[in-house]
Amino acid sequence: MGAARRGQSAGVPPDNASERARLLADAEAKFKQALGFDPNYANANFDLGLLYLDADPFPGWRRWRGLKAARQYLSEYKRLAGSGLKAGDPVDEYLAAAQKAEEREQKRLERQRKKAASEAKPADKPAEDQPKPEGGN
Repeated sequence: MGAARRGQSAGVPPDNASERARLLADAEAKFKQALGFDPNYANANFDLGLLYLDADPFPGWRRWRGLKAARQYLSEYKRLAGSGLKAGDPVDEYLAAAQKAEEREQKRLERQRKKAASEAKPADKPAEDQPKPEGGN
């Protein structure tokens, strides 16, 4: 059911964010329910990792949080699958994609911080840095 809900969310038009959020939340709940029944169920970890990786961002989360969660669940899938990991399993590609996206997001946030700092108004500076009005005391 979780995979079906995740798939349905991909087809929701961009102007229907509430329906998309509902489907993604339902998918998450189904995957977590599966993990509640069996915490060692590798496929549920894989599916949760993909959900968080693809949601861009997961509703109510900042992008970096979803990427971090994606890497966590995909890594757990890889650990649980262990020697049973089949040749051609895409987990390493997804982990690399999540890592790369997380690095891009960190750079974007850093650029955003620097831009905000450079655009700070003089009123944002401490009072001793402010020029004194002419003709005053």
